[in-house]
Amino acid sequence: MVGFIRILIEQCLGCAICADVCPTKALVQGREAPIPDYYFDLCDNCQECVKQCPFNAIEVIKKQVVQI
Repeated sequence: MVGFIRILIEQCLGCAICADVCPTKALVQGREAPIPDYYFDLCDNCQECVKQCPFNAIEVIKKQVVQI
């Protein structure tokens, strides 16, 4: 995995498009939740959610490699 996603709650309108396009179901929109739940362990970093979000409310955070 290259990184993980972050949902920008100030931009997310809870439309659930990201959850609908996620092939691994790493994003799940609940009935009561204003923003989707993100399960990073299911994410395969395809970034479909980032591409399909009409509000630019999802960004990719690059994973940093720490060398010892």
